[in-house]
Amino acid sequence: MPQTISNSANLQLGTFGAEYLDVANHGLKDLPALLKTLGCSDGEITTASQDNLVVQGSVASAPDGVIQDPAGSAIGSGRKPAGGGGSGAIYAHFPDLEPVPAIQETEAIFNSSDGPGGRVLHSYSPHLHGVPTDPADAQRALQDLANAYLNALRAKRDNTDSQLTDKDLQLFNAVPLSGRIFAGSFINSALNHLHPSYTVAALLLAQAEMLRAGETLRAVQLYYYDAPVAMEAKRVVGEFADL
Repeated sequence: MPQTISNSANLQLGTFGAEYLDVANHGLKDLPALLKTLGCSDGEITTASQDNLVVQGSVASAPDGVIQDPAGSAIGSGRKPAGGGGSGAIYAHFPDLEPVPAIQETEAIFNSSDGPGGRVLHSYSPHLHGVPTDPADAQRALQDLANAYLNALRAKRDNTDSQLTDKDLQLFNAVPLSGRIFAGSFINSALNHLHPSYTVAALLLAQAEMLRAGETLRAVQLYYYDAPVAMEAKRVVGEFADL
């Protein structure tokens, strides 16, 4: 079944200072305060963060829910999706996947498969430009990631495919977008991965925007395959535990 591209996200984040940059780890710090600086209310932050869970493992094996694919080279290839890393694991798990149409960075689209692969939501990971020590570059990276997650959440909201069960639509199995190759100089060398602070902050900004639009948030499971990165992501999410 042909699917519609989700591309309406247009978050324009305000600026923030160097005090929110974790320079040593190429990440962000003091996320609750950063989100408030960017216009999120205490209520939005609390509501958005309370149902977000970090899972260590392969998102391809998630038994229920929409499965996000951090797509790249498979987009617009005209062939059945193929690739490595997290995307490759998804493509191997769902051999019924149809070719991914051409979409732009940050946009999202469900696979047109009429089989199990209809659960897969392809998100075009943005290329992160600049350096993580520059607040303006960090702001642009966070903004691109937030718009990518917002397009994904809206695609899930708007999906009317009968292949998806109510149980599938209640859960969003998210992945870190721009995790490695597309992270550019933002990659954390110790983790060999984009620092989870960017992913967690971007996802929460997207969820806060959904709340402002009167949307009801559904549970999110954020999957990390590598244990050290998952552990760091859990630490970052833990910053919101006492709000």
